[in-house]
Amino acid sequence: MSRHQIFFLFKSLALSAFLSSCGSGSNQSSSPSNDLAQAEVINEDESSSFFWEVVDPDEAGFDAEALENAYEYAFDERFNTQALLVVRGGKIVSERYAGISQANIDGLVELFSEVRGWGSSLSREDWQERYGLRDQFSLATSWSTAKSVASTLIGIAIAEDFIDSVDQPASDFLPEWLGTDKEGRVSIRDILTMKSGLQCPDGPNGGDIYNEENQLDVAVNRALGSSTTEEGEKKDSAWVYCNADSMLLGEIIENATGYSAYEFGDRFLFAPLGMKVDWWRDKANNYLTYCCIDATSRDFAKFGLLWLSRGAWEGRSLFTETFLDAALRQSDIAFEQDNLGYGFQWYIQSLFNDDNETIRELSFGTKGFHMNNIWLFPDLDLVIVRNSLYHRVLDAIDDTVRTGDLELLFQGEDMDVNVHATLAPYNAMLIRGQFYPYNTGNGVKSLSEDKLVSDIIKSIR
Repeated sequence: MSRHQIFFLFKSLALSAFLSSCGSGSNQSSSPSNDLAQAEVINEDESSSFFWEVVDPDEAGFDAEALENAYEYAFDERFNTQALLVVRGGKIVSERYAGISQANIDGLVELFSEVRGWGSSLSREDWQERYGLRDQFSLATSWSTAKSVASTLIGIAIAEDFIDSVDQPASDFLPEWLGTDKEGRVSIRDILTMKSGLQCPDGPNGGDIYNEENQLDVAVNRALGSSTTEEGEKKDSAWVYCNADSMLLGEIIENATGYSAYEFGDRFLFAPLGMKVDWWRDKANNYLTYCCIDATSRDFAKFGLLWLSRGAWEGRSLFTETFLDAALRQSDIAFEQDNLGYGFQWYIQSLFNDDNETIRELSFGTKGFHMNNIWLFPDLDLVIVRNSLYHRVLDAIDDTVRTGDLELLFQGEDMDVNVHATLAPYNAMLIRGQFYPYNTGNGVKSLSEDKLVSDIIKSIR
């Protein structure tokens, strides 16, 4: 009997006892109690002994001047870069942090004095307080880089025998699907590769579920397209980038292990790596496994280093190399870009085009909104982390729970909301679907991912 079967046995017995004592049923759902979740001790809590060693670029095989030029490009004030870390050989080669520039503050204040929007009520002091001085202890946010973290937790759950394999039906862990046309027809692999065949909610950037109070319900209760041919054979669903697919991973983890995604991650991933993490939830207390992990840029670099080390950390393997190889194997082309493939919530890229020059170097990476990215280069033993200026607005309640009416907020109403707020890697602000530039004395410009990565690679001697 696997661990998840043992857990469900405990859960069923406890539920039966609860219903008997109450005399009636309820449609409300809740997370497993701590007693149930800890009925079987899985791992002792461990503290990581890892610490970052910092070396000079020359010692790590870089041309220091060329690397400095890459940093100068990344920290152009128009790009709102909060942090850039370069790690090689497991050591920090270079890192830099910056807050918002006075020119950007002046430009944003001027913009919002003319265009009503969410920043209309902010003074110069407010902008400085929100996006001012940054250092290695400042929180950054993942946006969709969290998808790669959720994928990692699936790999760990398999290694810990909570899940049989990625080919196990997702309905084994999504009881709402039992007895429906989705039972047995969508595997965990299908979800990881964004080929579930489930209808994606409307909206940009992978479907708009961020504003829903119960984002899990939206993700679970989607219609399934036809997944069989006329002859009854299973057909491969098209690749569709969809936040709602990744949202399902948290529920699979919780029902497989008895731990929420955050609790499971804290025990089996974050604590072993020495990461301190806040993970945003929706108002129904579901962790947003498609986005929204807050950590320092150094901690995001640890996560990248774990994958560069093929799952090994301080003498332990957190997940198997079999899972890693499958996760980093291209299952489809992402966003119809021939140079960008997709694995298990990971991107695969080997071409970076910069100023008519093509850099060929195999990389695996995470991609978060506003370029909150991690790039891994196995052959170069290289990790690059870049984060945008970040501030979390916690007006509705003093906790990382996503709530509030964003539509009214964006129209300039003074609303109590809890929301992410990263500044884009360009000097323009999106307000109600239209871009408005600011701080345009040196033109409107966007940070090029390809140029940044190419410049860093070219600085290696």
